[in-house]
Amino acid sequence: MHTLAYTQRGHDGIDLPGMTYRTEDFEADLLQFMDAKAIEKAFIAGASSGGFAARNFAAKYPDRTVGLILIGSPSELGNQPAIVAIHESTLSRLTDPVSPEFIRGFTQGLFNTPVPADFLEKMFFEIQKVPARVWRETSEAALNEKFPGLLQQVTAPALIISGKEDTLASPEDQQKLSAAIPHSQLHILPQFGHMLYWEGPKEAAKVITGFADEVQKRL
Repeated sequence: MHTLAYTQRGHDGIDLPGMTYRTEDFEADLLQFMDAKAIEKAFIAGASSGGFAARNFAAKYPDRTVGLILIGSPSELGNQPAIVAIHESTLSRLTDPVSPEFIRGFTQGLFNTPVPADFLEKMFFEIQKVPARVWRETSEAALNEKFPGLLQQVTAPALIISGKEDTLASPEDQQKLSAAIPHSQLHILPQFGHMLYWEGPKEAAKVITGFADEVQKRL
């Protein structure tokens, strides 16, 4: 089994005047990537708000989806007053260049256990490449995603993995998400926050690979 990750539009300098950053744009990018790489079917994974595009893709393209993996992905964000307030007061008003201080403050509030300093610096450097309009548009698009949306149409086996201390995707929220997806299993890692794949990459990978192995055995 191979893992492939492509650079998402809006990151690492991939930004053109005509580009938009809606959930359906990210779904289309994934489909084009799979077609370009001649990938017939795959496990589709999405972390945090990336889970919206992943779950919609799985619902719309069941023949291309072996399994769905949602990592710290909330059921929805528009119903969380604190998140809406951050968007309205800060994210929707960002201008270039995006302040490094803002990026550090925004990111550091998302994990519960220590993350290696050198790794954090690398992530901060990469995040600084993202233009302000990408922040604004992706934030607005994420807030517009409604629950349950297309979740009942997901036919592939699904794994929902999150951290117990996640304030954006709480255990209660993840239980609601799992209940809405027909063939899903929920795995909550006790000590981690929203960025569980930064905090405990080995622990998260063990759960994900275990799920993938289990699904493949049934094929």
